Order: sequence, then C-alpha cells, then structure tokens
Amino acid sequence: MTEKYDNPTPRVFTLVRETDHTGVSGTGVIASGCEWPDGTVALRWNTETPSTTIFENIERMLAVHGHDGSTRIEWAEDQLMSTMWRGDRYLTWKEAYELRLEDTLELKARNVILDDLDRCQHGRHEKDNCGTCDRTGGNKGNPRLAEDRIIGYDIRGNPYRVPETGTWEPAEKWKQ
Repeated sequence: MTEKYDNPTPRVFTLVRETDHTGVSGTGVIASGCEWPDGTVALRWNTETPSTTIFENIERMLAVHGHDGSTRIEWAEDQLMSTMWRGDRYLTWKEAYELRLEDTLELKARNVILDDLDRCQHGRHEKDNCGTCDRTGGNKGNPRLAEDRIIGYDIRGNPYRVPETGTWEPAEKWKQ
C-alpha cells in the first residue's frame, strides 16, 4: 500500500553560503533543492559541473553541507520567487512588484510630460481655446513642436516626428 502525505507537494529551497571555509563551492546561492513529502532531500549544485545529491532528510544534508552554520536554507515559499531575473538571481515577488511599480510610476510621469507637450505658454492644450495666444479664440500650441520636426529616435534609430496638428494620438502617429 502506498503511503499518503498530508501535503504531497515538495518544498523547494536554495542553499546559501555566507562563508566558504573550504574554498570549493564559493558563497551566495551554491545549490538548489527540494524536500519531498517523505523527508528525502534532492540537492542540485550550482557549479560549472553541476551534480545532484540525495539525502535521507534535511538534517543529514545540513550535517554534511551546513559548515557549522555558515550555510542556510532559504525556502521558496518564504521568498516567493518571481520569474524576473536580475543579475545573479531571481527577484522575489515583492522586489518584482516594487520594480514594476517604480517603472509604472516613471512611465506615468513621462505620459504627463508627453501630454503637456502641445500646451501653449499659457497652459492651454493646442485644441483648447486661448484668447491670449490668438485673439480669434484659437491656439497655436507649443511653437517649438513644429509639424514633422524630429524630436528623438527609438532604439532602432527610427525617428520620432511631431505629427500633424490635432493628430497626436495614437502614439503610432509619432513614428510616421
């Protein structure tokens, strides 16, 4: 008869070494592993020649590789790793969220600036009436943004041009 476990899902972890007393495995994340529901541990080494080691339980694994407390286990459920890779590791979900939030706020700030580019010196959008700019009730908008003027380039070197007056949206109009 097969033994049933309360939670059949293995627990995933990384093995992190603070100090390398032997000079062999280095510091930082040195291995990844999982603890199976029956307590068995599979450990995969993060080296140029990776190998996998099986231990009866987590205590036995730490007895061999714990290096008297200079190596610790970081459980994945504690870290909640995302799929965003930065430099030498995956970011936690919290770090990924904070990075995306920062990017989003920066993008929103840029959008505000772009939205304001067509304003005249009196603060009115080009399509809004400004009695000060034009006594007829019109608005000439930003005089520095003449139609068809190149104001920058994308990553491939394609120019961003000021589109025809009144056609600033959608954004594709800036790439024509």
